[in-house]
Amino acid sequence: MTTIVMKMAALALALLVGSALATECPSELAVLSDTYTVVDGSFTYQLSPCGNAARTPCGGDNVGACQSWSAGRKLLGQSSMRNVTAHSGHYTIHLGGGAPSTVCNGDNRVVIDVYCNKAAPVPKIVFGSLSSCVYHFMAVANVECM
Repeated sequence: MTTIVMKMAALALALLVGSALATECPSELAVLSDTYTVVDGSFTYQLSPCGNAARTPCGGDNVGACQSWSAGRKLLGQSSMRNVTAHSGHYTIHLGGGAPSTVCNGDNRVVIDVYCNKAAPVPKIVFGSLSSCVYHFMAVANVECM
């Protein structure tokens, strides 16, 4: 029993060393405080990975991600429910607290993987996928990574 506990503690420590978790974006990601518009098919997404999305159809000043289409809109994530994880070569930004969904019996949420590329002239965000109310986006930005 003691050996198992020690192995679990070692694994937890290794995971903590490999990544760092924060509720706010580090200063390296300040460039991602603007509002970005991503169009995918009939949907338009407005995201502010490290700020508050301005003037979205979802309204309010706590919007991290909003989805809109011809017949409506949906809050996908709140900026106050942001978590940022630093990895080797990229960051992962989670935005929770989106509108409830009966599809997944939970809230919608957003995951944005930000890949560090010092040659990128401006941040670029693209829609990746949707799975169980998790909207996944990928971004490339001129930022420093671990």
